[in-house]
Amino acid sequence: MSLKKLKNFGVKQADVVSKQALQEQKDREIREEVSKQLESLEARDRRQVEGSLLSGRKGVWKSFGGLIVRSHLPIIWIIATVVMSLIATRISAIFPRYQQVFFGENPDFSARSLGIGILILFAGLVTSLLDRFISGRTGVLISKQVRDTLWSHTVGLPIRVFRHIPPRDFISRVTSDADTLSESLTLVITILISSTYAVFLYLAEMYQMHRGLALAQFALLPLFLIVKFITGRIKYTLSYRYRFRFASLTRYMAALLVNIPLIKSFHREKFEAARGRQIIDAYCKVGFASEAASISFDLVDQCFQIINDAICILYGAYLIAKGELDIGAWIGIYIYASGAYSMIQIITNLWPTVKGAQGSMQRIQDILELEQESYANSETPRNFNLDDDNVQDLRIKDLSYSYDETEVLHQLNYSFTAGKKTAIVGPSGSGKSTLLRILLRLDAPSSGEIHYGKHAAEDYGLAAWRKLFSYLPQDIQLYHGNVRDNLVYGLETKVTDEELWQVLSAVDLDSKIQSLPNGLDSEISEGAQSLSGGERQRLAIARLLLVNPAIVLLDEATSNLDAISEHQVQIALDRLALGRSMIIVAHRLSTILNADEIVLLKDGRIEAAGQHGELLKNSADYRELYEGETDREEEEILRAAKIAAQTE
Repeated sequence: MSLKKLKNFGVKQADVVSKQALQEQKDREIREEVSKQLESLEARDRRQVEGSLLSGRKGVWKSFGGLIVRSHLPIIWIIATVVMSLIATRISAIFPRYQQVFFGENPDFSARSLGIGILILFAGLVTSLLDRFISGRTGVLISKQVRDTLWSHTVGLPIRVFRHIPPRDFISRVTSDADTLSESLTLVITILISSTYAVFLYLAEMYQMHRGLALAQFALLPLFLIVKFITGRIKYTLSYRYRFRFASLTRYMAALLVNIPLIKSFHREKFEAARGRQIIDAYCKVGFASEAASISFDLVDQCFQIINDAICILYGAYLIAKGELDIGAWIGIYIYASGAYSMIQIITNLWPTVKGAQGSMQRIQDILELEQESYANSETPRNFNLDDDNVQDLRIKDLSYSYDETEVLHQLNYSFTAGKKTAIVGPSGSGKSTLLRILLRLDAPSSGEIHYGKHAAEDYGLAAWRKLFSYLPQDIQLYHGNVRDNLVYGLETKVTDEELWQVLSAVDLDSKIQSLPNGLDSEISEGAQSLSGGERQRLAIARLLLVNPAIVLLDEATSNLDAISEHQVQIALDRLALGRSMIIVAHRLSTILNADEIVLLKDGRIEAAGQHGELLKNSADYRELYEGETDREEEEILRAAKIAAQTE
């Protein structure tokens, strides 16, 4: 090799190393940031539930502008809502002053005056209805845009986030939090702005009609605002705790109902009933406190309203007696004063709603701030045609992985040969399933490299990389829908019914599907309870045959099946393996004795690799693992072999 070529080679190698180092550093930073955000979330909830009733959250609205831009909120409709609410408020303020025409010093009940009065009232009705329609439409659009943005972001989050945040929490954020935020924003837009405008408008009208009475009406306003601020914060905190206790109750009941057979088998009905009562009692106590506080605060509001009316009536009567005020002006001031205090009560009663919107916005922002997986396709993979024999080796080099500061995999080096069946075995906790997740890039390694053929994993976009694989977990994921929908899930091209029946026949499932009422269009219940475990496995394998992957990852795919179902699934897997690389995680060694190579993992390290006979001869750990199978498992192996012989 020439000196120039040698230098170029060295530069390329340095670039690769640098690129890998940057990627590893970025992955570490993302993991640390996600951990910090999740810890902050939990700490904030603890403070809100256990802290003072006057405690609150700070700095929630600073990211509101970013949410508006990111969610593409309907700005035009929001502006229209604000304008319409102001117009409706302005028109509603005309009549109290106009009524002086009828009750002033020179009453005028002419047809023209009555017509104008009726027209003012009708205009107020029309603008109020328009205001409701536009604000309702705006609320629906806000909810839609926020929900779309949040859902799109959620499905792109890395797997590690879903290990920390329960699915029910995500559902709550996408549904109830999005609705709460949209309703709250609509209320703020339509009520807070218009009510604030109405207060200043009514005060100005009162001031013009009689300065002294107007000022007297608002003498208690500062005290009223202080009291409403305190009561509003207390109401919000109690409301938050009420929702938190409700969420705890629903989580407990959901978990309980799923585990009813376990509870009954251990005779724990009384224990769970007592534990449920404690959670219900805690929930009800917060509910009682919230209701008592609400009644008390309503009483405070009524006291202020009574004082306000008394001032207006008594001081107004005094001014009328002195001749400083006529009846028409007094009626107008009374209407404006009552309206102003009502508007102030509406504004201050929005406090729990606004704080609820803060909480919803914070929970939405908590999700949106989590960094998504990168789906940039830096390189599109080949269209893998298995007949062309272009499936390539999958290699790992110095691969390590740590979780919560515990090392799970350590310095793994191995090449999975193209088109061969490789089995991964080892004791529980040795890192077998973790390795499959890393190969699929569901988890990022702490260090090391993954290569497919000549290219590193980082050379592929994440979506492109995952198209190389199909993954069959132990717990098969089927969806509520018909058979056809489950078969074509993940396909980017259309397939005919004939092709669907071909793959069903390949896994010996065609007769079962034909026996269903609607064949391919037969509904599969949620969790696919209408199918046996073996039938679910074979339906999933048929789906993999349609996807036609280069590499198949199997995670203990037959461990929960009886001998007959296991044999049927094993035949389907053998057909799936033709021309493909297959990597199998197995606990039952009987299912992988014919693998091209077996890799033994122990404590996150590769202890040995080879065929079954070689490992029995050369590896004490493998021999111990193999001989450690129970008599029951040996009987199942013999029974499965007998069934296989009879079938042949």
